[in-house]
Amino acid sequence: MRFALFGKAPIALSVARAVAAHPAHELTRVVVPPSSPAALPQPGRSVRTCESWEELLADSELDAVIISDESEDGRQAVRQLLQAGKAALVTSSLVQTAEFFYEMSLVEAERPGRLFPLLGLRGHPLVGKLREVISQNGLGRLRHARIERTIAVQTAGDSAPIFSEPELERAFLPDADLLEDLCGGYNQVAASRSGTSDDGFSLATVTLSGGGGAPQAVWTAAAAVGDHWRFSLSGESGTAILEGNPELGKLKLTLQLSGQAAVAQEADFDAAPWLLETFIRTVESGRRAEAGLAIELTAPEEYLWGELARVVEIVEAVERSIRRRRTIDVYFDTPSERGIFKTQMTAAGCSLLVLTLAAVVVYAVLEAAVNLAPPLRHALVTLIFLPLGVFLAMQLFVFVARPGR
Repeated sequence: MRFALFGKAPIALSVARAVAAHPAHELTRVVVPPSSPAALPQPGRSVRTCESWEELLADSELDAVIISDESEDGRQAVRQLLQAGKAALVTSSLVQTAEFFYEMSLVEAERPGRLFPLLGLRGHPLVGKLREVISQNGLGRLRHARIERTIAVQTAGDSAPIFSEPELERAFLPDADLLEDLCGGYNQVAASRSGTSDDGFSLATVTLSGGGGAPQAVWTAAAAVGDHWRFSLSGESGTAILEGNPELGKLKLTLQLSGQAAVAQEADFDAAPWLLETFIRTVESGRRAEAGLAIELTAPEEYLWGELARVVEIVEAVERSIRRRRTIDVYFDTPSERGIFKTQMTAAGCSLLVLTLAAVVVYAVLEAAVNLAPPLRHALVTLIFLPLGVFLAMQLFVFVARPGR
């Protein structure tokens, strides 16, 4: 396959290098942002540099584009390239907005296998080892999970370290995916933050709850100068601690099972080759689906686009929990008063229409059986159609009444 690169995120650059090193694939184009041409690696002889992603639309030999630009230009590139028949490997921060994610999901549903999120933590061998221990009931019934993370920020002078809301969401999404992968089934969210969107945040906490045996999970993030990440999982028969730097693939797993000594294992993992191979298998599955052939189920540790929906919904639920200052259900949308009023008016209109039809039938039978006087006939017709006319006239008030800002 022939690939192009648009963006300069570390994971995107790693996948691009994996493509260039793979004997069966080729990196043919690199889109260099005009403002930072030196931020990207120098292209090789076989790589053509483009000034804009629009140049990729006309390349009929191009198969896929690695996109990590988080601006509106990057989202527009995803839309246009998918319409042009290209596949897109995108970073999670690019598609974590719920509105844009669901828009792309409609495109993915029409032709599966063309959208792939660049989240490589599921492919880490130590995550796979922990997943195997959980599936074999090695920890017993899970009691609770906890992820502690620091978000590295640069401070000016003696000011306290703070992080912004986008930085918080970028840090939370892969951790929420890990919790869904290993524990799963979360449908309630309670979130709190220390700070404001304008001034920045110094501490954030998210509590996840769910049914089906999912343990309660607590995620905390604090602003600091250095990076720290620790995932601890406690069960009735033991505990597991995973710590290190998931962005760089450097993790250490410590298992303390009941009646056994603690066992520690460290591993460095480059997610780029795994992501590339998983993407190729996803594309092949999509092609078999289009051809009407049987689709082989991918391994559970392979991150598919459809599974990203649950994580995006949890990220969106965190924002709703912050606004309402309470625990909310992820899959429950609280109806607004305006929506309730519209529903009631629709039901009243349908009922009035049915009653008017029944009254017309009764009037027609009565007029055929009895010779009604003209004044009485006019009065009955007016009484039958007057309520419906008044109801329809009231609908014009929608142009007068506007929702509050």
